[in-house]
Amino acid sequence: MAKDKLTKSQSNQPKEINNSFHISNTYQNFNVNVIPNELSSLINLDPDFVKRYLEKEQTHRHKTEDNILDLEKNEQDIRKIELPYYRKFAFIGQILSYVTIFICLGVAGYGLYRGGISVALGSILVAAITITPQLINAYQAKKAGKEN
Repeated sequence: MAKDKLTKSQSNQPKEINNSFHISNTYQNFNVNVIPNELSSLINLDPDFVKRYLEKEQTHRHKTEDNILDLEKNEQDIRKIELPYYRKFAFIGQILSYVTIFICLGVAGYGLYRGGISVALGSILVAAITITPQLINAYQAKKAGKEN
């Protein structure tokens, strides 16, 4: 019954009549719109205009693609220059996180030795917060290794 209602409600909707057939050719990030009815009528009136129009459109598309390629090349050159610095800062950050963990565990041990439970718990909490991203990354790398 629901199926009958669905087909009846769909058949009651007015159908739109579209006089111009619109084709949209999508290429990368921009659309090239061509209306065949208008182009066919223009070809009959002035075929040179249509040829010039299509040549200009093609020239514009090639120029845009060349600009995109130049931008990509410049971005890759910048990445090549900055890559050693990214590695250096990542290495320094990893070393400092391990140093922080060991210092916090040392402070926790000294706090327990001296009777400062709150200091020990605070240091253990800081160490746990510091080590959590490394444990998550190790788990994800292990999981990705099993999938491959």
